[in-house]
Amino acid sequence: MCFKIGIRNNLRYPLIFMLLKSLLDFDEMFMRLFCGYYKGYFIFCTLIFLSQLLSGLIPLLIQEKVEINGSDNFYKILILLLIASYFNFIGTIVRRKYFSQINNNLPARDHFIEFRFKSIQIEASALLCYLTMKIKIYRHQLISLIIICVILILIMIIDMFDDFQNLPLKIKYFLLTAFSCITRAFLDTIDKYLFEFNYLRPYTILLYEGIIGTIFNPMLLLIDNDSYKDFSEVESTENNIVLLIFLFIIFLILSSFKNMYRVLTVQYYSPMTRALTESILDPFILLYYFILFKEKKVNDYVYFILIIICLIIAAICSLIYNDFIILYCCEMERNTYLEINNRLYSDLFDEIINEDDNDNDNDNNKDDNNGKQTIELITQN
Repeated sequence: MCFKIGIRNNLRYPLIFMLLKSLLDFDEMFMRLFCGYYKGYFIFCTLIFLSQLLSGLIPLLIQEKVEINGSDNFYKILILLLIASYFNFIGTIVRRKYFSQINNNLPARDHFIEFRFKSIQIEASALLCYLTMKIKIYRHQLISLIIICVILILIMIIDMFDDFQNLPLKIKYFLLTAFSCITRAFLDTIDKYLFEFNYLRPYTILLYEGIIGTIFNPMLLLIDNDSYKDFSEVESTENNIVLLIFLFIIFLILSSFKNMYRVLTVQYYSPMTRALTESILDPFILLYYFILFKEKKVNDYVYFILIIICLIIAAICSLIYNDFIILYCCEMERNTYLEINNRLYSDLFDEIINEDDNDNDNDNNKDDNNGKQTIELITQN
């Protein structure tokens, strides 16, 4: 067999995180379809930060407090929490405000460019983890990162040749997407560091992120006039206001659970696994938007087929990086999670067999010695 599927412990965390993320996308889609609510800049940000606060506060109130001394002092940990919260805050604002604004100024085929470049997050996360926590990058991971980088460049080239007229706006969109992915990578890497070296609980981190976002988000009302547009749009959905409020509540609940499983995925796996869960469904999302795209031409088919193929290759490489797919060629299986475990269990089995053999040899030696002593006694008599 040329490859194997690597099943690991605690797989439910990234799977549930991915499921909750998809349910949130459906919730927002229902708001657009049934309530005509599209923007969601200020209100959605408020719900996101409030959900982080709740997902950190409620478990901390229920669970018993256990103090474990970490490798850093209180002030360094506090600074890291503030930096992580800032990256979370600024990244959420960029995604919620500027992505929707740029989509409104681009042709329908160029909408949602962020889905084409989310793999930047795994590149940034791997580099940050390597530089800050000295997490090794093995052969199969290095090759995967190189292929993903080539795929990203190829998608950029396809976009450049596809539409020169909107190229400046698309470059801006790409840069904002890259910035969003890098903020997520910084957030997850800091969280992973706090887990590994200071033994912080996931809910403590969520609480700080929620507090920072909940405090700073209302200040947007003072400095950003666009934040008021949300309220006027809510008023325009007066016939469906009850349904919209219900969907807001569903969004708050789902987002709270999504936050929990996001930090648990980072804790038990890595920031790169979280990046995988963010991007693995992108080919299917782009395919869905292509199906909805009206008046398709031949060049539309060619464009979307090329992009979707590139995204599928990037998704497979992300699975290889995270050891969910193990390739048995060019020694790429050497340092994967599955093979390390197999070698570990094999060594343990060999040690047990050797110990049994040694015990049997000792027993045989004892029997031989006892037999010799008996013969000597008989001879002496």
